[in-house]
Amino acid sequence: MKYFVTSQVKNTIYGIPKVSAMKRSGVRFLILMSVAILLTCRAFAQTAEEEEEAFAGGRVFKAIVQTGLSMQWSDPGHRLFNLSVETQRGPYQHYGVVWSQYLLSNAYYEGELRRNSMEMGVFGKFFLHGRLTGRKSKVYFGPELRYGLRKFRISSSSIYPPPNDVDYINFNLRVTKIMLRWGWQYRFDNIMLEFALPFGRESTKTNAGSFGVYNPYYVSEYTTFFILPTIQMGIGF
Repeated sequence: MKYFVTSQVKNTIYGIPKVSAMKRSGVRFLILMSVAILLTCRAFAQTAEEEEEAFAGGRVFKAIVQTGLSMQWSDPGHRLFNLSVETQRGPYQHYGVVWSQYLLSNAYYEGELRRNSMEMGVFGKFFLHGRLTGRKSKVYFGPELRYGLRKFRISSSSIYPPPNDVDYINFNLRVTKIMLRWGWQYRFDNIMLEFALPFGRESTKTNAGSFGVYNPYYVSEYTTFFILPTIQMGIGF
């Protein structure tokens, strides 16, 4: 009887039966699993709500049209006027095309850029977003590929400035650009404001040699690194 009473006292605390270590571990495991399941369900519910809001709340546009200016930081540098059209493939991916017109300049000593110097390209934008909430960030990154043509003319006269009746030699410079595009896209309802800082490699080829032009500043085929700061504004439809 004494042993029975002593055993009962050892196995109770203030009248409450003690739970074995294995049972306590099992209870803790069940509690943790329940909390994890609740948090997971909540996270998936938030993501679904965000995606529903993205598609049904007017944040996904069939087309976004933007115009703006770029300043190429390289040697030589150039200024460009841009026109781009992009479409959203879901809340976080954009794909588009861009057309850029070189702004004319005669600031070169031996030649000047001619009209219809331009570039065309394609790009993708992948917006950062919350893993659990699905909330879309303003920051994006993605690839961009451009192909273009710079048209130059060079005076055949060694006199500077060249006389009015001087003959000019025209030649072209073909340009290929491979870039990593990254930037920020701000939205005010359906109005867009975008700042971008693409950078990459530019390769050129020319037909100037067939005209007897050997000016290394323009004519030599080269590969160079460049940065292309860009500012744009537009509207989503």
